[in-house]
Amino acid sequence: MRADAQRRACLHAALGGVLAAALAAAVAIDNPEAPDRVAAFAQRALAFEQALAATGGGNAAAEAGRVYAQFLDVDVDRAYRALLGRQQLPERGALVVAQRRGLQFRDAEQAFIGPHWTRARVGSSASLSAADDCSALLRARVLQWLRYSAE
Repeated sequence: MRADAQRRACLHAALGGVLAAALAAAVAIDNPEAPDRVAAFAQRALAFEQALAATGGGNAAAEAGRVYAQFLDVDVDRAYRALLGRQQLPERGALVVAQRRGLQFRDAEQAFIGPHWTRARVGSSASLSAADDCSALLRARVLQWLRYSAE
């Protein structure tokens, strides 16, 4: 049980750190009059991240992770399409390749995460750990596309 409490404390600290990093990066936008898409995303994501962090593992974490992943999938696609719409050749082609390879990496990483975070290995926090790792991949991609899109 102590390991679960430590894991949870680490996840809460990591969540705070990721949010702080996202907001700090948002301040670094070149054009201060441009919309702050990173901060807007962080605001939208916060409720999902808090819901995931508040679970005690098990089915609740799996469900919160699934809901958060759906939200992130939509935002990854939205950020990618917005960035793609602003690109000219050859950058546009390079972006398409980067997205395809990023999706391949995501799929490969998620194929590893599931079997890695097992109840036998880490106890009741397995589903929380898996959901956290999967969402971290998607969240990082959203933030990267948004930073590239900064005006």
